[in-house]
Amino acid sequence: MTMLRFRLPEATDVTLRFFDADGREVSTRTTAGEAGDNQLRLSRTDLRQPGIYTYLLETAFGSAVRRLIMY
Repeated sequence: MTMLRFRLPEATDVTLRFFDADGREVSTRTTAGEAGDNQLRLSRTDLRQPGIYTYLLETAFGSAVRRLIMY
């Protein structure tokens, strides 16, 4: 299990998109984020298989792209 942590200045919807090494979107999660510290729990079963993924976190306040290795 992996925890993705992020901070929001105000409550807003959060969309998290995962892309495989070939750039294909393999999963999308949308949740309501709260003002302050937030975390999303990600388990291995949420993605197709172990590997390197890119994820895009989108909110009303901006977006961030990071890489993730799932074993």
